[in-house]
Amino acid sequence: MLSAKESAKTFLWTTTGAAIEFIVQMIAARILGAAEYGKASLVLGYATILAVILGLGLPPIVTREASKNLRFSRGIFSYFAAVSVSVDGIFTILVLLFTKWYFKKLNLPPQDVPFVIVFLFAFHISSIFYSYFVGIRKQSFASFLRYFLVSSIKTLVFLALIFLYPKTDHETFLIASISSLLIFSLLSIKFLERPFKVPGIFKDAFQFYVISVIYSTFDNLAKILQGSFSSAKYVGYLSVGQTLGKAGMMVGMVLATMAMPEFAYYWHKGERTKVERVFKQATRWSVYVTLPLVFIIIFNIEDILKILGKGYRSGTGMILLILFAQFFNNFVGPNGTLLNMSGNQKFEVLNGTLSLSIFVFMSFLIGRKFPWGVALSLSTGIVIVNILKMLEVGIIYKIWPYTRENLIFLTLISILQAPVFKLTGMLKISSYEKLVVSGVLFIIALMITFALSPEKEDRKILHHIFRHIKR
Repeated sequence: MLSAKESAKTFLWTTTGAAIEFIVQMIAARILGAAEYGKASLVLGYATILAVILGLGLPPIVTREASKNLRFSRGIFSYFAAVSVSVDGIFTILVLLFTKWYFKKLNLPPQDVPFVIVFLFAFHISSIFYSYFVGIRKQSFASFLRYFLVSSIKTLVFLALIFLYPKTDHETFLIASISSLLIFSLLSIKFLERPFKVPGIFKDAFQFYVISVIYSTFDNLAKILQGSFSSAKYVGYLSVGQTLGKAGMMVGMVLATMAMPEFAYYWHKGERTKVERVFKQATRWSVYVTLPLVFIIIFNIEDILKILGKGYRSGTGMILLILFAQFFNNFVGPNGTLLNMSGNQKFEVLNGTLSLSIFVFMSFLIGRKFPWGVALSLSTGIVIVNILKMLEVGIIYKIWPYTRENLIFLTLISILQAPVFKLTGMLKISSYEKLVVSGVLFIIALMITFALSPEKEDRKILHHIFRHIKR
């Protein structure tokens, strides 16, 4: 079962790191302006797509195999790390030439090209390193490294560069982003040992590869299409929307990470009842936390964008579209994680292919005509793929996200929370004061939700917290 303590620690490091990441993204958006911030997002989005294409789908395999073979987990990590570095080395020249040509078409300076090469190596090693710790059930430490440490280093480097070189541009943010990943990946050297090869694994690797390419393509391809159909300013709007959307789905991401080794282990042992319990537990906790957070963003969206600058208020509609899609992603539960960790990743290939096709088709259909067209297309793709995954998990495993009792409870909680956060957003106080008040109400809403939950194990979490505080 999911450990409340480990989940809390993982959530703490993830949310703290995400908060730091959010702050540095917002600082960069404000200091650089929509155009320069859009350029940085475009380069990083392009580099991420390349990293996924050359990544071979290895991270989820590392998690799955390490969770089933704890004794050889370091060897498994070392083997896949070596494979990843070898692939990057082989394709370096080709990537260099293609990137130089493509950046010239996008009017990006040629000095941005080396950033992409360094990013590829750092991204792959850090992803495999993170997946290794998730597989051996050290998710909190993995989250500390990937989210808190990386975001902290990025922030410190970016602020230092601003202080030393006041005339900043998009490359300042690129240096900060890539150096943080590079430092994270270098820490993995200590954990290398004699590689342990898992037989027959590359058959599954191809399916995971296709999945990773498809799902990682959504956000980053959206930036590229947005930049092609409109201007860098709208890429900036889209990037802010994606950043806020990630804040909304953060809890779901944490709980899906917690559930990954549990799904792999219990399914491998044939304990189907425990798989269902973990799934529903992760889904409930995710929505309990995400619901008030989404209300805060929706009812304070103008104040949040005002902090960034007047130029960002034009992107309100795009941001809300993405936010809705990400909340729906959380609402239906970790369906994709269960499919991947139980050997049914072929369904994820089909889901992703269909949703990506819809996204690309809609983007070319309406993205050229309307500046919000790409955001709508992206959101539609996310919603459709999550509906498909929910139906597949329901049919294959007979597992649905909620019981009738849970759905009624969530409906009542939503009815209570929405007007409270709406009234908070209407208060005649400064934007910063509204966010502080909303933060206090967020904590109160969480306490009430867990205290009144129809599930006994949810109510126990609150008792454990109060007992720990009393000590």
